[in-house]
Amino acid sequence: MIKIKLKNLGRIYESEGETPLEALSKLEVRNLKGLGVLTVIDGDKERVKILKASILAGLFGQGSPTRKSIALKQFSILFD
Repeated sequence: MIKIKLKNLGRIYESEGETPLEALSKLEVRNLKGLGVLTVIDGDKERVKILKASILAGLFGQGSPTRKSIALKQFSILFD
């Protein structure tokens, strides 16, 4: 089981899933602004990444499907 934590503007969002993309899709995020600190925990491994505002806006914003697919691709590259 993979756990994801996203910290943004003092708020912490958490979710779990079988894959990083599944866990990311389960996050219920509102009002993201600026950078975010994303922590992915897989068993005893822990990865911490700082996500740019453009990636966060693409993943959780009201953008087009193309923008969302580009942001998902950038996210998956970070954790390969």
